[in-house]
Amino acid sequence: VPYQVFPVSDGHIVIACGNNRQFHNLARALKRDDWISDPRFADNAARLAHRAEAVGQITEVLSHWRKLDVLPVLESAGVPSGPINTIAEALEDPQTLHRQMRIKPEGIPGVRTPIKFSDAQLQLLRAAPGLGEHDET
Repeated sequence: VPYQVFPVSDGHIVIACGNNRQFHNLARALKRDDWISDPRFADNAARLAHRAEAVGQITEVLSHWRKLDVLPVLESAGVPSGPINTIAEALEDPQTLHRQMRIKPEGIPGVRTPIKFSDAQLQLLRAAPGLGEHDET
């Protein structure tokens, strides 16, 4: 705990604290050093037992942050985290553009897998099938 989605003022992010050090880094990054000495949050077992309180306090602090402001702070603190992008944000993300992942099969904008094969090309010319499009009748 925490290892989940959190709302921020302009969307959502994921935070994945896998150990006590990462939680301490989260507390410091969010200027909540008091969490480190709080017995309810002393270790993962305690945070798990007091999940509602931990998540509630983190949610309250993050509600005042914007996604693009808090993520660099968490990254520099060594806290595993990332954005949950809207479709428009995913299409304009610098990594999407840099890796040339934007596609528009059959006129429908999308993002292709980041996986590239040395010996094979992906099928990028057709859109994903519609619900039930290939069902047997």
